Amino acid sequence: MSISDTVDFVTGYMPMLAFGSYIFSLNTAAYQNFNRDTGYTWASIERIGQDAARQFTGPGDDTIDLEGVVYPSFRGGGAQISKLRALAGSGLPQVVIDGIGNVYGRWVVTKITERQSYFAAFGQPRKQEFTISLLRFDGGPSNLLVSILNSADPGGLVSGAQQKLASAKSAASGIL
Repeated sequence: MSISDTVDFVTGYMPMLAFGSYIFSLNTAAYQNFNRDTGYTWASIERIGQDAARQFTGPGDDTIDLEGVVYPSFRGGGAQISKLRALAGSGLPQVVIDGIGNVYGRWVVTKITERQSYFAAFGQPRKQEFTISLLRFDGGPSNLLVSILNSADPGGLVSGAQQKLASAKSAASGIL
């Protein structure tokens, strides 16, 4: 770890989570709770004289709730929640990546709750608590990677790999 990395770590510049262009950290909005709920759907098929049969129909909703606090006079400033509201108001899904590099895919904001307390002069809050509710937009990192690779270049890696696979299959069938 370099001196710069150490200074960043000590001063709070290390990211906790990235939601699109917004970085959660000790210097912006630090969350204390990360709650994730993943649902799974099962269709019910009624049967005469028996319990209903169940069939797995795929993943359900996947949600993340981030609960945290901003101390505007300490770090980050009072505009952190407004920045998150502006990003959410864009109506565009955002990529979520945690501080150690795990890609969660694209997510949308469904709700932002803010609670202000300990007011200073002119009604400025000294403490802003928040909860941000996110909902998974797509199928996760694999779909995100494929869409990025496909949109990057029409003859990109995915198309090229698919062509190579087709060539290999035809060559193998010629041998057999």
